[in-house]
Amino acid sequence: MSSALLALFTSTQLLLVDDLSYLGMLSILALTACLILDRIDGPLARKWGTSSPMGAQLDSFADLLAFAVMPSLFLVRAFGGSAQFDSLFILSCLAYNATAIWRLARFNVASNDHDANYFTGIPTPVAGGALLASYTVQQILNWPIWSLCVLQIIIAGFMVSRLPYPKRGWGLYPWLILCPLMLIISIMRYLQTH
Repeated sequence: MSSALLALFTSTQLLLVDDLSYLGMLSILALTACLILDRIDGPLARKWGTSSPMGAQLDSFADLLAFAVMPSLFLVRAFGGSAQFDSLFILSCLAYNATAIWRLARFNVASNDHDANYFTGIPTPVAGGALLASYTVQQILNWPIWSLCVLQIIIAGFMVSRLPYPKRGWGLYPWLILCPLMLIISIMRYLQTH
């Protein structure tokens, strides 16, 4: 639940603050913290004997806020001012968030009959990380803005796909490197502009 509160705080900042380099750094920092919190909240709840069906639903709600709403809101704030891309951004954000809802609901309904080693489709934390990683790469390589919309729709498709995604091993390792790297890049970009 702490990741939901962090995502709400960050989303509020995204609506109120105009400094894009600060917002990029804040979004990547919040996403990294939410990934860590998401990774430890379930095991802690089980260890302390406080896990419950309600907790599982709240965890999915926190995932929706942290890994779907917050990254999409950041992209809209970062690029939504381009009149030629407003409709495309709105559509790609709606598609991304709708598929995140679908993916989380499917996970909750099928939680008893899934493979213990694999997720079905990419998890929302991975999707949120991939979305902000795409933004970071777009900024470095100066890709056209519309490419982020296309990537957002592709990531959305992977969330609702039936592709197996490993719960451990190479499914986790890239994020142990990618999140700190994105954070360093965003801090450097922030420091360059201030």
